[in-house]
Amino acid sequence: MVKKLLLLELKNLIYNNEKSNFNMKESKISLGAGIGLLAGIIIGSATDNVGLWIALGLCFGAGIGIVLEKNTK
Repeated sequence: MVKKLLLLELKNLIYNNEKSNFNMKESKISLGAGIGLLAGIIIGSATDNVGLWIALGLCFGAGIGIVLEKNTK
């Protein structure tokens, strides 16, 4: 029963996405956040404090992405 409901919901999601004109484009914020996350993982692994550096890398990366996006406009 649950499997049928999940399949029905998945079909509805696919159908609704095909009808909408939602265009996903890469923004500078997501690119900055991804690079910041990667840097946070690397620095966190080196310093044995991964939790702190993942959060800091994500925040700094998103902030840099916002600044880059504002400069482009």
